[in-house]
Amino acid sequence: MLTYRQEQIIEYLRSRKHARVDEIARHIFVSDTTVRRELNELKRLGLIGRDHGGAVLMENADDISISVRQILRLENKIQIAHMAQRGLPDFKTVFLDNSSTALTLAQRLSFKNKTVVTNGITAAMQLSQKSDVNVYLLGGKLNYHIGTLNGSATVHEIEQMEFNLMLCSCTSFNVRGSFESSADQRDVKRAALANSRYKVLLVDDTKLNDNAMYRTAPPEEYDAIFTDASDEVLEDLRRLPGVTIINRIPQG
Repeated sequence: MLTYRQEQIIEYLRSRKHARVDEIARHIFVSDTTVRRELNELKRLGLIGRDHGGAVLMENADDISISVRQILRLENKIQIAHMAQRGLPDFKTVFLDNSSTALTLAQRLSFKNKTVVTNGITAAMQLSQKSDVNVYLLGGKLNYHIGTLNGSATVHEIEQMEFNLMLCSCTSFNVRGSFESSADQRDVKRAALANSRYKVLLVDDTKLNDNAMYRTAPPEEYDAIFTDASDEVLEDLRRLPGVTIINRIPQG
């Protein structure tokens, strides 16, 4: 489990990719010695690289273990989950991606007499502990590091199914749509989007950027987009026709 300081460092590096020890120390109000100790632990976890006098976020940091992702910005993910809980239609079948944000929501839903299909090993294991739920773990190429299955076999399985609901997140999101850091992740989500009746995208405000290369879908392909981003940040997205963005729980 990451400490609060380590989470602060990861988020700081996400916005800059590289930073000196003294910069990080000033940002999180601790000594250089404390920062070096935290950086050494983050390096051991494979989340950052060290160079002379600083740290760099690893290129695959978006693909870190879901057990780590689940605790990064957890309060934000819970906030998004609470918003989304009130905006979901009735469903019997749901596709759940391997994102920690979607799993945070799924943990708070009842799946009694429902079927969950996922390519996430952690999601399948956790949700199978709920009562009276059918959990289907897709096959495919295993990425052990992040606990997911993808590739052509996964896509082929999804193409034979239909879902009432899709719950997913993404690596990055902007006015052009949702993006992933790998073609495999993009292809799995494209297949699920094509075979889902109601599509929900869950994004915390750190993902409102253009840091990923593989476009999954334009914004209007999602029926609802839930985020903790401010109205000011969402201004350009709200101008898009046919896009429903929710960033607060409706009153009443």
